[in-house]
Amino acid sequence: MKLYKYRRVNNDTLSSIRESTLWFSSPADFNDPYDCQLSMDPSGTKEAWRLFLVNNLPFVKNSPVSKNELIRRFIDDKQIHTRPGYAKELFQRVIDEIRSSIGVCCFSRIDNSIPMWSHYADGHKGICIEYDSEKDIGFGNVKKVNYSEEYPNTSIRDTKDEIMNKLITSKARAWDYEDEYRLVSKTGKVPLMADRKSMTGIIFGCLCPLQAKEKILNALKAYVPMPKLYEAKAKQDKYEISIVECDENSILWRY
Repeated sequence: MKLYKYRRVNNDTLSSIRESTLWFSSPADFNDPYDCQLSMDPSGTKEAWRLFLVNNLPFVKNSPVSKNELIRRFIDDKQIHTRPGYAKELFQRVIDEIRSSIGVCCFSRIDNSIPMWSHYADGHKGICIEYDSEKDIGFGNVKKVNYSEEYPNTSIRDTKDEIMNKLITSKARAWDYEDEYRLVSKTGKVPLMADRKSMTGIIFGCLCPLQAKEKILNALKAYVPMPKLYEAKAKQDKYEISIVECDENSILWRY
């Protein structure tokens, strides 16, 4: 499966290409505040809450009491399973902890989206990197984003991985033109080394300046063979972008 990542040409992008790394972002840095949100159902029995806290209690590390004692206080003293408002507050803290602990790397299945070239590739002055997910085992866990009018539902019966999966694979329907796929990292924003063979192409935006092209081509010298080169060109009679394969000489040709 071909996946595409729109990027502006800056030091981070050049480093990512030279070192063959994938950069992950925190959901807190996303441009959509509604992304990675869930509709919570905190209802459950005493034993259901006990199991949930055993597996997910997020703020034990610096606690002066043991995890078992904290759970006993929530269950026996505070009777969390009988207090919906308090239960929802604690459930939200668990979800916030999961959200803050992960990193997400975003891709699209589309390489010729005018809005994405505008939003994510520096107003068509950047690039779009083509990856082949079948050439790197690291892409094996890539997940398709689902678009909806409502937040996905989660409950205390969900496991941590199930909650995480719902967080990263759900987005407002207004974004469905992106046809997004995501990789998630449980180690946060730590970059992931990718197999060089998985980067199969570079598409230069229709307004990409010559200096930026030269920097990208210089970064690609580490690749043998070099990924295929393309240019995004505006069609003459339609609001559409054509992706045209080219070579290094035509990329650097001066008018």
